[in-house]
Amino acid sequence: MPQIDDASVDVEIAAALARGSEDDWDSLWEAVDDLANETTFATWTGADIVGTTIVDGEERPVHQMPHPVYAESVERVRERLGALGLMVPFDWMDWDGLTHYRENPMALTTAPVSDAVRLLTAIQRAERFGDGNIEGALKSGLMQAALARLRTWYENRPSLAV
Repeated sequence: MPQIDDASVDVEIAAALARGSEDDWDSLWEAVDDLANETTFATWTGADIVGTTIVDGEERPVHQMPHPVYAESVERVRERLGALGLMVPFDWMDWDGLTHYRENPMALTTAPVSDAVRLLTAIQRAERFGDGNIEGALKSGLMQAALARLRTWYENRPSLAV
C-alpha cells in the first residue's frame, strides 16, 4: 500500500465525518446501543470434517477452519461504520496508536476523533488477517472505547443548522 501521510488521512476522516446524514448517525448509535446490551459478541463455528483427501497415499480428513459468526449487533455496527465511510485507508499496521490504545483504551476519552476512526478501521482490517480480532477488541472494551469517543465527538460537534 502506498504511504498516505497523516494529514491526508485526517482530511479524509474529516470529510467522512461531515458527509454522514443524521439518519446514518442515528442508525449507528442505535446499533451501538444494541451492542452495549450484547453478552456474546461471536459464536465460533467450523472445525468440522468436511471431506477427505489423499496425502502420500493415505486418506486424511479435511477440516474446516474455525471462524467467528458475529452477533447481529456487531455486524450492524460494522455495516453502519462502512456506510458512514469511516473505514479509511492508512498504514494501520505501522500506526503506533494501535499499541497505545490497546494498552490504555481510556486514553481515547481525550484523543482526537481521528484516532478513534483510525482505531475502528484498524480493528476491522485486522479481522481479515486473523479471525476473532473484532471479538478480542470487543471483549477488551477497546472497540467500545473508540465508539464512545466517536459518539462524544458527534454529540459535541458544532451544529450545522442555520
